[in-house]
Amino acid sequence: MLPAEINIKALAAVAKSPFPLLRDTQIGDTGTPYPDRLWGRTFTLLKGHTFFAEGANMKIWNATARWGPQGPFMEVRKGVIVQQQFPDQRPIKLVAWSY
Repeated sequence: MLPAEINIKALAAVAKSPFPLLRDTQIGDTGTPYPDRLWGRTFTLLKGHTFFAEGANMKIWNATARWGPQGPFMEVRKGVIVQQQFPDQRPIKLVAWSY
């Protein structure tokens, strides 16, 4: 059973960067995606997350984060926690394009 409220402050926290000379740079967006990793005590960043380097520290930049072993799941996009809610019985329009 999930609690009525989940403290998401850990998702805004920073961690020590493995690249302290990098500033204002996204880390992890090329090559092999980062595997799942714990973030704080209760969140797991799922495979493919990225960080944003701020010199000595880094923060979550893009990630799907899971609270607990079964969820719920939250999205972090450009450092902001994003929640989307779609009303029932409404059409969802998708636009696909490529280069």
